[in-house]
This record gives sequence, C-alpha cells and structure tokens, in this order.
Amino acid sequence: MTAVNIFGSAKHNTIVMVTDTASYDDAGFVRGFASKVRPVPEWSAAITGRGNSFGIDVATRELINRGGSFKELFAITSQELPLIVDQHRLDRPFELILTSFVAGRPAIFFIRTPGGNDSLGNGWPPYLFYPVGGSLIGPSAPGFIEPDPDDAPEVIAAKLEQIIKEQRQILAEDGYPRVGGSAELTVITPDRIEQRTLHTWCEDRIGFRMSPES
Repeated sequence: MTAVNIFGSAKHNTIVMVTDTASYDDAGFVRGFASKVRPVPEWSAAITGRGNSFGIDVATRELINRGGSFKELFAITSQELPLIVDQHRLDRPFELILTSFVAGRPAIFFIRTPGGNDSLGNGWPPYLFYPVGGSLIGPSAPGFIEPDPDDAPEVIAAKLEQIIKEQRQILAEDGYPRVGGSAELTVITPDRIEQRTLHTWCEDRIGFRMSPES
C-alpha cells in the first residue's frame, strides 16, 4: 500500500507530507518510480492518493480544471468524480487525498471510488468527500508515534521520515513490502510548496519485488 503521511501544524501554518514513490503491479513487482504528490501552488494545496495511478492522475487533472479554487473543489468533488470515472472509464479503484488550508487551518479530505478496500477503514461509502482532521498516517501499525502539532516543521518531517521507514517493514500477504523507491517530503505553506527527497531505497529495482530486509 502506498505510504501517505500528512501532518498539519496550525501553530506553524504548515502542512508536512511524506510519501513513497514506488508503483507496482498486483503481485508487488515494481513498475516505476515517480512522485505521488500533485502540488497545486495557486491553491496552497496538494493532491495524492492510493490505488490505480492512472486514475489518480486523470481525476486530479480533471478536478483541478473544473474547480476554480480549493474551496470550489471541496464543493464539487463528490459530484464531479463519478462523472470523471465514467467519462474516462477508470474502472480500477483509487482513493484521493486532498490537503490545503481551510479557515486558516491545515485540513485533509478523503474520497474513494467504488471497489477495493477503504484504506482508512471508516466504512464511508464511495464518492463521499469528507474531512479526516489535521493528520493522516497510513498504512498504520501499533507503536507508531505521531509528531506533536507544536513541533517545528523540520521536526515533524524527521518524525514522518522515521514512520515511513517503519512502514517499509509492513509486509503484504506475500511477504513483500509495498512501500519503496524514495521517501519524498512535501511542505506546504500559504506562500509556497517545496519538495525534496528524504531517503532512497537504492536496492529497489524495476521488474523486481521490494526487499523486506532493507
């Protein structure tokens, strides 16, 4: 499962994200490496997701084109996403996670298409666009320690880096991880979006499964 770790600090007016970059087939064989975060600097926002990467890319592009602002996107997503899925025949399930500032505070929103599992486990139906609070850590496991909201952004980033390294050790049913490639940091403030690589699993290669030993 794609690692998506987002933490908002109202004190520092900053959103910190750490995601992995590996895409893989149903059997866990790596098919490529690319950023999974789609920054929208003009909205001080970013969109990421889990599941079918083609569907995520198409849906993100179409939603941005149809919304004039993050506030407007919030209003239209539940209505427009089913139309986008039908229009582009996006049959493989995916989830979208959108984050920006609402009423001056960091906020995270979630929506999924039919099929597959609800990775948040809340039991909400498909196409319901709903807030999930100021932080999202996934995949989760017992023992994860989230950052403190009062931590400085660089401290939050370091803690999320440690979490994604632990997520690498969460294995699928076949005994192989689904988190890999690189750990990419995205920092969002009302003024700018910055991205850089925190860590790279150099042993990950296209055409092979990721190693649980790293």
